[in-house]
Amino acid sequence: MQLFDLTQDAVSWLSAERPAKAFTEWLVRSPAWVGLGFSGLAAPRGVRPGDDYWDEFTEDSFSALSQVRGPLLALLQKGLWRQPAKWTMERTEQLLGGPVDYVDIVVSVGLGRRNASMGFWRGKGYAFLWLEYFLEPGTDSAYLDSGLASIPIWLGHESAHAVRYAAQGTGSLVPKTCAECDPWSFLEMLDRLPLGERFLDEGLATGFARAVVPDATHEEVLGMSRAETQWLEESGQRLLRDRLKRWDFALWKPPLEWIKDSLWYDPERTKPPWTLERPPGRWGYFVGQRFFARNCKGDWLQRLTQPFDFRMTGG
Repeated sequence: MQLFDLTQDAVSWLSAERPAKAFTEWLVRSPAWVGLGFSGLAAPRGVRPGDDYWDEFTEDSFSALSQVRGPLLALLQKGLWRQPAKWTMERTEQLLGGPVDYVDIVVSVGLGRRNASMGFWRGKGYAFLWLEYFLEPGTDSAYLDSGLASIPIWLGHESAHAVRYAAQGTGSLVPKTCAECDPWSFLEMLDRLPLGERFLDEGLATGFARAVVPDATHEEVLGMSRAETQWLEESGQRLLRDRLKRWDFALWKPPLEWIKDSLWYDPERTKPPWTLERPPGRWGYFVGQRFFARNCKGDWLQRLTQPFDFRMTGG
């Protein structure tokens, strides 16, 4: 694994008089794989520099980031994130049985939308770590403030995705589906995959994160509260059965409503009451680990490259 440290670039545009403008100019000059990471943070997906919505989107993002610019710049300049990031890379390669030259790790400041992300381009997998989410608890940044100690969980999770996409002989559908897409279209193409593949992908990544950090709690590796996981432990199987009756998990280009319901973070669904019609957000991560990835066997490289089999759902 190779580490690309883009934090000093981030210091430059965070410190600029017009950060959003400086960021966009830097991004346009950067290698294409940098855009692959930032494309996953834009909403709606597929927006890129030069689009009508881009300036509004980045201005809003940097307005929010400006509220924590002081502690964020201090985090970047001290570089204390490097030790947990490098430890995670070493731990990942240890679990996979040797060097992983088909995955790169990229660390920078994101746009305040996700704590980590992933991508695939030209045969290589990428795991991105966005440091605004790893300020110390109590910073009140409106992001996770999960501290540096949580980096191995989330970097391990995204590295697992990257390995699944790029390992030789993988059973993932991503290489064929996304082989010809440009970096800014990756997330749009990912949303075309069957939900069963997406659930397996998230289930494997969640399980791998737990293997990277064995003493992490179930809630930590899922990014959920104890109340959310308790409800899913009690009702997750009923929830899956309900969706299996209503949704086709083998359907290509599933409706966006299905994806939002099961895989997107929804702050309005972090609190009870939860029902089958209003389950916790990102419940597909829990179900993916508990029901879709449970039959994956072998060492971690074998498991991460397991092809999707509809029978894994129990449906």
